[in-house]
Amino acid sequence: HPSGEVIKIAAGKTLDLKSQGTTTLPTGSVLQVINVTFATLVNISVDTFSDTGMSLTITPTSATSKILLFASHNGIYRTGASYLGSTLNRNSTQLIRFDGSAGYDVGSGSHYYTGSSVSYLDSPATTSATTYKTQFKSGNNADPVGINIDGAVSTLTAMEIQG
Repeated sequence: HPSGEVIKIAAGKTLDLKSQGTTTLPTGSVLQVINVTFATLVNISVDTFSDTGMSLTITPTSATSKILLFASHNGIYRTGASYLGSTLNRNSTQLIRFDGSAGYDVGSGSHYYTGSSVSYLDSPATTSATTYKTQFKSGNNADPVGINIDGAVSTLTAMEIQG
């Protein structure tokens, strides 16, 4: 069908593009979406990045595809003067850091809860299965920090975008 023309499909009928040979969606089209939710309470007291346990694997359909990622760590808590350092990784490569901050009332000893999130557009240049995951660490004296306290849920979403 000529470019720029509108194709109308009668009610109750379907258009099977696969039977028509090769078809190409416009640049920017969403090809697939994968989402995971992670509700496990995870605590650490180390000043080096460690896996949170939240990950997903996506297999791009084209090496020119982009992967749009959304990650959130929710229910962050901390003790002492610490903060929670978070990263989003492709396989073992750190893509971006998205730290979470929370308050601490020295007078009352209270711990405050918060979240941190990030969006990132990746260009993995592959059609192989690619794993994305989050990591976190305790900063400032390695005081205990954690995610998903009090029933909070963290999320990781990957959307393959036509390149």
